[in-house]
Amino acid sequence: AQGADIDCIIGAEKIIEKYHPVIVFEYEEEFSTKNYGRNFSDLDKFIAPYNYSRKQLFEQNWLFY
Repeated sequence: AQGADIDCIIGAEKIIEKYHPVIVFEYEEEFSTKNYGRNFSDLDKFIAPYNYSRKQLFEQNWLFY
């Protein structure tokens, strides 16, 4: 569903731990907050221990590597 990107990334925790994959996703704050109660700082807190760098590709598209 639209806005669930952060939950999907958090749900992939074991894969992230084991393989440290490149992550590309679209973040739409309006939908993420309204539909799932998440914001970008939730993702920052989750991803911090995995030492990812991040880059904004386009307005709403992000790359974590």
